[in-house]
Amino acid sequence: MSSIAIKPSNAEETKIKITLQVRDFSLPKQNHLTCFATIRVKWFLPRYYGISFPNQLYSQIASFLLDYRIGPGTFHVIPGLVDINKKPLNFSLFDEATSSLLKKGMNEFAIGKNEFWRYNRENYNSLSNIYEHLREKGWLDKALAYLIDECQPTDYEAFKRAAEAIKKLCPGLKRVHTVLGAFPASIAGNEEIWGTNLSDWDRDQTIYNNEQKQGKKIWWFINKAALYPYPNWFINESAVNHRILFWMAWKYKIDGVCGWGADAWLKVTKNQGQTSFNNNYFYFGSPLGYAGNGSLYYPGPDKTQIPSIRLENIRDGLEDYEYFCVLKEQIKELEKRGNNKTLLDESVKVMDLISSLIITPKHYCRNIPKLYEVREKVASQIEKIKAFLQLTSVHNSTKEL
Repeated sequence: MSSIAIKPSNAEETKIKITLQVRDFSLPKQNHLTCFATIRVKWFLPRYYGISFPNQLYSQIASFLLDYRIGPGTFHVIPGLVDINKKPLNFSLFDEATSSLLKKGMNEFAIGKNEFWRYNRENYNSLSNIYEHLREKGWLDKALAYLIDECQPTDYEAFKRAAEAIKKLCPGLKRVHTVLGAFPASIAGNEEIWGTNLSDWDRDQTIYNNEQKQGKKIWWFINKAALYPYPNWFINESAVNHRILFWMAWKYKIDGVCGWGADAWLKVTKNQGQTSFNNNYFYFGSPLGYAGNGSLYYPGPDKTQIPSIRLENIRDGLEDYEYFCVLKEQIKELEKRGNNKTLLDESVKVMDLISSLIITPKHYCRNIPKLYEVREKVASQIEKIKAFLQLTSVHNSTKEL
């Protein structure tokens, strides 16, 4: 038991007691689940900071987000890090940023959004050069071609042409197809990854499940298209909703949970170094308001980033998911060894507790103490299995001697 002291400039010091429990296992630096929130390098950062593409700031923000296990999103190459309008292409900024962010845990990145699908042959040549560079660097398995955002029927033919051209031009480059509304059956088959919001996925679960059976990945995009009682990342939602999404992704075997923006500051102004958030900013998009839609952090002094409480909750949810992955792998090892059925059965029951908190995407546990209770059981079971596996390994080694 210890305490921390909080002493604001305008109030008395407050001491808060804390209890820290150190678990005997670690989590991987890189997520098993894709999770990103797009850094809005085209719109909001230039508007706020007054520069066309803040290269250094982009890498700083991406690194900051990775501290919360969240990747930089769909603008990692274009524009800025690689300018497709300048020949020959210069990859120095891109290589520096990508090497650094991959070491920090970035597990996937897009090489643009809407940049290639409608362009001429010259731009497809640029894509080919980017593809070859990725292949040479050994980064192709991390790269994604984000073709067109929320493709509408009027774009279907152009989308198909672009998807087919990219498949031919860049074999092995994963193509992302984001959908808003009903499943677009007429152009299905031109993607490796589907992106859809939670409410549309819920309606078309059977279709998307069949897509997964064919080897496709499914991402949920978090935005105002899926409103309460679906969980979201809005400020005015219960904190458990920011976190439960990752338990839900586990239950339904979803491959990614992604936000459309990390810094969509529509109504932010800057005057003499002071940041002002217009009240309308928190309610853009609807008279009902979607507070925090598209933003997960706030601009601090000297181009620093201030995390939101939601960002902290999202990281907790991602770490919960990694707990589940550790337990799953240990259960596999128990099954492989086959020498402790009691521990195996007990572990499977603990694993089942995770999904038991999710009844449907609209009906789920909103009780934080219950969430903590299950997480603690998962952690304790991980330690219990680890101790057994280590003990039996030592015993087997001794026998061999």
